[in-house]
Amino acid sequence: MPRCSFCDRSRDEVRTLITSRSPTICDDCVGLARAYVDERFAGIEPRLMREPCEFCRDLIARCQFTAYGHVICDVCIGLCVDVLSEA
Repeated sequence: MPRCSFCDRSRDEVRTLITSRSPTICDDCVGLARAYVDERFAGIEPRLMREPCEFCRDLIARCQFTAYGHVICDVCIGLCVDVLSEA
């Protein structure tokens, strides 16, 4: 059964699970990641990151959200927010 890569909850424990090539992220983790990005990185210019985003594989981002060893960039967090708003 698919699980959120960022909190390890199963599909049955969350409202929505967004899948990519490898990692998955639930609606709750998207919300936490979005709040983190908005609070700490508003106005920051994109820069080179140490690790690529696991969703888009890009190394250039304003910031990244990491949990359980998985990484998602601010751009992909925004895309996940859009997906959830359309669901």
